[in-house]
Amino acid sequence: MISSRALKIVNLATVTHEKVAEEQGLQNCETNNNNEYTKRQFVASRVEQIPIKRTRERNSERRSKRQFTNHYSFEVNGLKVVVCKNFFLNTLCISQQTVDTALLKKEGGLVTPNKRGKHTPSNKISEAVRNGVRSHISKFPTYESHYSRKKNQKEVLGDANVPNKNIAKKWLYSEIFNYEYNYSFKTPDSDTCDICDKYKIQLQESSIEERTTPQEDYERHLTDDKKVLMIDPQKCLPTPELHNSQSFYFLKFWTYNLTIHDSTAQKYFCMMWDESVAGRGGNEVASCLLKFVSSYVPETTEQLTIWSDNCPSQNRNVQMIMCYEWIFKLKQSLKVIIHKYLSREHTHLEVDGDHSVIERERKKIPQLRIITPWDWQQVVRLCSTKNPFTVVNIELEDFVDFKKLCEGPNAPFIMKKTSEDSEPFLISKIVHFEVRQDSPGMVFFKTAFDDNNFRKLDLNRRLRRSASTSILENLHQIRDSTRPISTKKYNHLQQLLPWVPNVFHHFYKNLPHGDGGEDSD
Repeated sequence: MISSRALKIVNLATVTHEKVAEEQGLQNCETNNNNEYTKRQFVASRVEQIPIKRTRERNSERRSKRQFTNHYSFEVNGLKVVVCKNFFLNTLCISQQTVDTALLKKEGGLVTPNKRGKHTPSNKISEAVRNGVRSHISKFPTYESHYSRKKNQKEVLGDANVPNKNIAKKWLYSEIFNYEYNYSFKTPDSDTCDICDKYKIQLQESSIEERTTPQEDYERHLTDDKKVLMIDPQKCLPTPELHNSQSFYFLKFWTYNLTIHDSTAQKYFCMMWDESVAGRGGNEVASCLLKFVSSYVPETTEQLTIWSDNCPSQNRNVQMIMCYEWIFKLKQSLKVIIHKYLSREHTHLEVDGDHSVIERERKKIPQLRIITPWDWQQVVRLCSTKNPFTVVNIELEDFVDFKKLCEGPNAPFIMKKTSEDSEPFLISKIVHFEVRQDSPGMVFFKTAFDDNNFRKLDLNRRLRRSASTSILENLHQIRDSTRPISTKKYNHLQQLLPWVPNVFHHFYKNLPHGDGGEDSD
């Protein structure tokens, strides 16, 4: 800490303390230290430069250059009191340089003020450039982020005819963007729908009054009697998860995750199992959906809408239709189940964002080693603290064979190739179908979203009532025992054991395997 200035007492030969009191000196010191310009003005007013009266030549070759003699004084009780230089400097706690500077800047009795910082720097960024940056940032469209892995092609404007004086530097743009706006960039979507993008722009440019009607429709849609789900399997999760170079070439044991995004309640569910329990075909996806509906769909729900992609082996198949017919038996309150498939131009689902969260958070916790399928479940549980994922472990007995409901002479349903209008029925062509509680066995479908009317497909088999009832009362498991993996994969897993802790060796050594086992890709 710098100590404050204090009055210095000096030996005085010609001036006594009665002429200039110590209190007067302290007052002058405190007053004139507040401002540099005021201090210089005071010093210049108390020092008088008088031309020298005579010059004593001590050496003819070296003459004195002094032209003035400084007279120092204070004003005490309205009287001018002349003091010596020593007393003057020590009373004001200044140096000789301060006196010389004040006299140098004295013009016409007044000290010229300091001119530093009073003019606009030649390299200062004009306010017009700053406003141009703000105007450009304000035009950015804002929207919620979504997940996209595909590449993006950018279009940029040329730099022709742009005056150099109006170009903002990168650092200036970053400064305004980071400190004046609460924005962040995202990668542009590469798989959006043309129609959706058009409506999105119209909504962004509409007024508050124009948005009222669609907002009310949306809120009316989010009621307890309606639920909207989006389902999609995540890519296969390797187990164990190893990063050394040798393990890259070995077959891995796969863990599966079917994510169900409940957009009505804004909740996320991960139905997880491993390949020794079941595969990931149509029966498995339908079984997970049945498990979810029986556990998490409230009895007040009357309409269930499901969105998925077009994968025929998982979502676009007869097993899904049979699953919905079975759900009506469990949920009497449900009136209609609607399944919609994404169009070719529109392949994005919110559930893709859920998968990106899992992948991103996995990278943030590298200390958590993935050795068994249960470790993947723990990773998913830790992904989000604000709105955590609900992990449901799917057991062997949860997987049932829905295809049995339309196979065999005693099955209650039969898969037909012709609709009621005598047109060929191809499940690969439908984009929207419904099954209804009051019309068992009937499928109402569309092959284009803009179709005005539903076409009908009757799947009911003409059977004795007793046979039909007995089939509907029982569903058989896909298999009664665990699903074996191939001998090749089993041998590869054994070669990975040196990089697996000993406590988990028992799990991999006891995996079911055989020549007839399957290698899931």
